[in-house]
Amino acid sequence: MRLRRGNRRAILAVQPAMDGTGITDDGPGAEPGPTQSALRPESVCGILGRARKALHDGDVKLGEVVAALGRASFAPLIMFPALVIVTPASGIPLLSSICGLTIALVAMQMLVQRDHIWLPGWLMRRAVSREKLEKTLDWLDPVAAWMDRITKERLTPLVNPPFLYLLQVLCVMGGAVMPLMEFVPFTSSMVGMMIAFLSVAMVTRDGLLVLLGFLSLGSLFYLVNMVIT
Repeated sequence: MRLRRGNRRAILAVQPAMDGTGITDDGPGAEPGPTQSALRPESVCGILGRARKALHDGDVKLGEVVAALGRASFAPLIMFPALVIVTPASGIPLLSSICGLTIALVAMQMLVQRDHIWLPGWLMRRAVSREKLEKTLDWLDPVAAWMDRITKERLTPLVNPPFLYLLQVLCVMGGAVMPLMEFVPFTSSMVGMMIAFLSVAMVTRDGLLVLLGFLSLGSLFYLVNMVIT
């Protein structure tokens, strides 16, 4: 069925604009763009609440979590696996690799400014038991509530282009190395901490967390250097 030109314009007019973080503006009256000041931050608790919608009896597939968070929610889809990795769940075999690959692929597509996220079928079919995922979310709930209390919009140039692109590149690189760290239990949590700071900064538009992310990255390099030397 064909749409008349006027109808197509009407449909496009009500679609919200989206910047590189996956955060939408208020729609028709606003000018789209990555540096728009009207972008509203998201709640960390709200994102975890959306992830809970994927819970059901039996194993929960990654594709179901992606569907619950939304295929246009780039920063939340980086933040969620990063937070999972910094919990005790990172000790589950292959979970760090799955989360790392997800982070790298989502961040790469965020960097090239795709409209929606694509992940390979074999990755979308990876699953974890409901009990383990629910326990992880329960562990994260108080952390998310604390983050929502302390974060606010500040130092926003650090979460806007062009600096935003550096954050995305760091997420790509951090996610890509996580499978290599699978052989040493819990070491991926160190990289996950850095990505968690950066992704929560993008979600909440709090540039102070970017600085904390760089601090954790510097600490990681220091520890690696000490081990090597």
